[in-house]
Amino acid sequence: MKALQRKNYIVTTGTGSGKSLCFFVPIINRVLAARRAGEPHRTRAIVIYPMNALANSQREELEKFIDGCGLDPSLRPTFARYTGQEQDSEREAVAASPPDIILTNFMMLELLMTRQDEVDRQVIANMEGLEFLVLDELHTYRGRQGADVAMLVRRVRERMGASKMLCIGTSATMASGEEDAGRKAVTEVGTLLFGSTVAHEDIVTESLVRRTEGMPSAAAVRAAVLHPPETPGFDSFAADPLAC
Repeated sequence: MKALQRKNYIVTTGTGSGKSLCFFVPIINRVLAARRAGEPHRTRAIVIYPMNALANSQREELEKFIDGCGLDPSLRPTFARYTGQEQDSEREAVAASPPDIILTNFMMLELLMTRQDEVDRQVIANMEGLEFLVLDELHTYRGRQGADVAMLVRRVRERMGASKMLCIGTSATMASGEEDAGRKAVTEVGTLLFGSTVAHEDIVTESLVRRTEGMPSAAAVRAAVLHPPETPGFDSFAADPLAC
């Protein structure tokens, strides 16, 4: 919803909570809309990872997600890694046929914008009017590196003619302490890094609610092992001593 409203947002939920889907789903939704409208193919999103290992892992996940999506091949979103690990032929393919999504790191994006290599210049040209810029693991960009990344975001916005570029951040560790204080700190950091406002209400957090019924006694656990309940359903599961 926040992406559809063109609001910058930051997702600060725990590890394994699905933060990647919070930016890939809106990006893919936009790509599909562009395909159906017959808009020219171009790179609409850049996802920046602090480490190449994360970019490699996300590429594998995207491959599984898109390969099994059931969409007609003409509609399927395209993506490519561009981190410095690629062969010349891979870089040339990205330049010749712009993917919808590029997975990179901030150093490589910096190089892309400063090198005069013909291939890199074409990759940058394909990003004209960039719509999404994602900073994954936002907490890693601090100190001198944070300043470098903040300046890079501003240069990307100017170089790509992307005045309406949506900025999205994710982190499993940024929000801590009392909730309002945590949100305030995240909005300040996000606004500073993005060079564009992140509102208090656009920090996506999570809350956990216990669904099992307290800690069982050893006798109750033993009884559950020897005589498992036969009643199916969630209520039965929540009450089962083994569920704890």
